[in-house]
Amino acid sequence: YRESLRALHMLALYRSGRQAEDLRAYARTRELLGESLGIDPSPELQDLERRILAQERDLIVSVGPTVQRRAVLVADLDDAGWRDPSERDTAYGRREADIEAVAATEGGTKLSPKGTAGYVVFNDANSAVRAARALVNDRTRIAVDLGDLEMRADEPIGPPLARAARLVAIAHPGQVLLSSAAHDALAIGAQTGWAAESLGR
Repeated sequence: YRESLRALHMLALYRSGRQAEDLRAYARTRELLGESLGIDPSPELQDLERRILAQERDLIVSVGPTVQRRAVLVADLDDAGWRDPSERDTAYGRREADIEAVAATEGGTKLSPKGTAGYVVFNDANSAVRAARALVNDRTRIAVDLGDLEMRADEPIGPPLARAARLVAIAHPGQVLLSSAAHDALAIGAQTGWAAESLGR
C-alpha cells in the first residue's frame, strides 16, 4: 500500500525502457487500492502515470560523466632559441601533427592544446610511454601521469592533466618524465611482461 515505493518501481521500469510493464504496475496498484481500501491512487501517482504516458523527458535520468583511470601525456616545445616567429609556429604545427599521429597509432585521444602544450589521453601508461618515445626530440619535453579522469562529452578533466602539466614544466628538452603513478603502473606491467617494450627491456 506504500505508494511512494510503487512510484519508484514505476520510474525504474520506465527508465529501463519497459513502459508497458510500468503501466501494468500502475493498473495493478489502482486495482489493489480500489478493491482493498476503496480508494483511487493518490494525485501524485496519477500524475506520474500521466507523465509516463506523455513520455516527459525530465523523467529520464541524465547520466553524468564517468570517472576512468587513464594515462595523460603532455608534450611541450622548448621556447628558447627560435630565430623568428614563423620557425616557432612551424614547429608547433609539426608537434600537433606528430601528437595526432601517435594518438592514432597508440589508441589515444588528442585533446585541444592548452597554452603551448599538447595533450593526449591513453587507456594505459604503456601506450603513453610508447607515444612519448616516438615524440621526444631535442626540442620537446614530455611528461606522463596516470590517474582518474572525469570523462565528459567534450574533453576529460581531472588531476592527472594538471599534474602532467606541472611535470612537463620542469622537464628539460629531450626528456620524458613519469609521475610516480605512471612509473608504478609500468613497473607492475613489466612484472607480467606487457610493459617490456616501453621500458626498453
